[in-house]
Amino acid sequence: SMDAIVPGPMRVMRWIKKHVGEYIKNGGTEVEWESPTGFVINQVRNHIETVQMELQLLGRVQLRIPKTDEDGKVIETPCPRKHRSSTAPNFIHSLDASILHSSFQKFNGPFTVIHDSVLCRAGDMGTLNSLVRETYTGIFTSDCWLTRFGEIINASEPPPIVGTLDPTVVQESTYFFC
Repeated sequence: SMDAIVPGPMRVMRWIKKHVGEYIKNGGTEVEWESPTGFVINQVRNHIETVQMELQLLGRVQLRIPKTDEDGKVIETPCPRKHRSSTAPNFIHSLDASILHSSFQKFNGPFTVIHDSVLCRAGDMGTLNSLVRETYTGIFTSDCWLTRFGEIINASEPPPIVGTLDPTVVQESTYFFC
């Protein structure tokens, strides 16, 4: 199981799910955080109330039409289940994107990105690899982004495994992000 292979990240994911769910249940309507590069992420995960209609037009058709209020506005409510399932990956992707964004600000060459891996010309790979590792180290030694996120969602307990990461160890990695 994933808990046996990567227990720390799995604890973090469960912590995010739990506390984001509580945040939404306690009146939060969206989850908003700022990435290390200053990009503001505004996660809205709503449930849209619908009415089911059955029509007899060119055969039988079933449609789900969004309910609207008296002003014609679609009725939406924050969905704790959707927030719980999407916040951890979105938060991690925002950190990955910040690493890539900052790295490419310093890189002068053609590149492409596949998910969270970077590719460039073979002759530039050493340079890009160094930039990505330096950027990662800088981002994760400057602040504890998980603790910051916990403060935003008013988490009732601190995040797990904080203080166990040594960001400088990626300097020794040959294939980090590449």
